Amino acid sequence: MKKYKALRNECNRLIRQEATTATAERIVKSGNPSSVWQEVRNILNPKSSKKISLKIDGVETSEDERVADLFNKYFIAKIEKLRNDIDPKYIESPTKRLKKSLNERRPGTLQLRTVKEAEVIKALHDLKPKKSSGMDGVSQELLKSISSVVFVPLTLIINTSINTGVFPSPWKKSKITPISKGGGTPWTQRTTVPLPVTPQHQKSSNRSSNGKCEIISKKNHLFPNQQHGFRQLRSTTMALTSLIAEWKKIYEAGLHTGVLFWDLTSTSRV
Repeated sequence: MKKYKALRNECNRLIRQEATTATAERIVKSGNPSSVWQEVRNILNPKSSKKISLKIDGVETSEDERVADLFNKYFIAKIEKLRNDIDPKYIESPTKRLKKSLNERRPGTLQLRTVKEAEVIKALHDLKPKKSSGMDGVSQELLKSISSVVFVPLTLIINTSINTGVFPSPWKKSKITPISKGGGTPWTQRTTVPLPVTPQHQKSSNRSSNGKCEIISKKNHLFPNQQHGFRQLRSTTMALTSLIAEWKKIYEAGLHTGVLFWDLTSTSRV
């Protein structure tokens, strides 16, 4: 019995040790602060494999196809309402203000050039080892592990897309997963937002070509300093830090700051 207890205790110790090591590795490999906190949340609150139970008008359903259909109709109706609520007099060309700000400045020709195999390899290596996948079932973790095999055909696809101006149709399709923001069960549509997962090949394509676009944009000051999203070396942490610094500067000057907030939970993932 003593030998059994000793082996049992040693086994439990090794399990705890491996679990601690694995948890530390997951956090370290997360990368940026946002991913770190997401990983911490996943560790503290593991995802449940239970079916989604949706309650509408007092009626609760957990049938997969029925739940998916209800969410699909709800998300589509939500976007249609947002579009219909836009006042026509405020609709304008997305490049109108940019052209006006440039005036007679000539930023040069924006030409999207083809990518090299080395750039695609780097883009694949820079992918985070996430297990989520789009409609094709290929995760970033899998794509990264087979990068030495797929970088040649992937380079050909990307360059063909650039040369022809046609983006691959399969890469435009997303797998939508409803995310509950309200907590508890059953879920309700009002407290749920759609999370789209695009094919991972698309991300490697974007990483390969985005660098060139950003260089031209920086060189010609096409982005305002206040924009932090979708820019290298800028994050939500930097955005918040710069915002607080600006408020502090205004406060020290004896002035007041007015803040206007928009709820974009319905539009941030469409």
